[in-house]
Amino acid sequence: MVQLKHEKKKMKERNHNESPNLTDKRRTRSISSIFVIVLLFFPTILFADAKTINFMLLENGRIVKIDIIQKKTPTLSRAFPLWDKPIGLSLVDFETEKEILRLTPDEKKTGILLGAYPLDSERIACNFLDDTTGKRTYNTGVWNIRTKELRLYKGTGSGYADEISGMHPDETKFISCPYVPRGIDFHDLTDKTKKYLFADLHGKSSRFSPDGSRYAFFGDDDNKENYYLIIQLINDSKTYKIEFKKGESKNDRPSGRVLTWSPSGSFIAGIVDHYFVKEKLYIWKSNGELISTIDLPFSTEWGWPPLWLSSEKEIAVFHRNGKSDKISYRIFEIKTGI
Repeated sequence: MVQLKHEKKKMKERNHNESPNLTDKRRTRSISSIFVIVLLFFPTILFADAKTINFMLLENGRIVKIDIIQKKTPTLSRAFPLWDKPIGLSLVDFETEKEILRLTPDEKKTGILLGAYPLDSERIACNFLDDTTGKRTYNTGVWNIRTKELRLYKGTGSGYADEISGMHPDETKFISCPYVPRGIDFHDLTDKTKKYLFADLHGKSSRFSPDGSRYAFFGDDDNKENYYLIIQLINDSKTYKIEFKKGESKNDRPSGRVLTWSPSGSFIAGIVDHYFVKEKLYIWKSNGELISTIDLPFSTEWGWPPLWLSSEKEIAVFHRNGKSDKISYRIFEIKTGI
């Protein structure tokens, strides 16, 4: 009897000593549960933020940011309990920081928004991922900011998360870059065909010229030792294949990152990453002739292309300002001979 009382006393002391930790754990679980319940039952749009993914020059000469709107969405993952889920696009005036327009597509119809780039001064091309059927389908959308209409072209999107299909100005042809295998997919909606081209290269940043006569993209081979700018004429078999020259350093292996055509289609500008050395701005003619290279005194975001200004004698390159993280741009004068 005395031994039983002694054991009960020891058990009470043990429980008393352990109770603070157990209480902390229960409190932590309770807080976590409450946090999840708040996220589930309160509109997650309250936790929305925006991320700048591209830039656009409007007809009035104003520069706007293309922001992707994200909302914090709970997941079942312990490591990543929240996911920044894209829900739409926002056009924001670069100077005033005021929102001009917002697009919130119906995810059930379009899929999840992955990225966007300006097709011209009033249209924006978007890449969507639709996995509602259990099979991943990448769609291309065109948002007309004047009419506020969104047109969807199913199955023409790119498999890369940060890649958006190149779109012909008349919206009848698309170039998508599949994640696997190599090459590019050329979609022609007029005759409902899809051709697999340039099987020896990994394609990236495919873009049609403004007049639709040709398209360009960056490509690299399997060993990532050789990098090219490819320019292909549509109604001709003529292909321009321009290899980037390597630097003297073994780390200076240039890789094309993102490109854009000038408004007239006479020139191409591209950001080329020279790995650990520097980033450079390249300017080519529409036939691949190199006009100039400019060493950039700053680093750019991965998906931010240069932005041609209306005169085609100037081009803006965007970057973040040091510790402030504010977005700025620098205008470079281009001697194009115009």
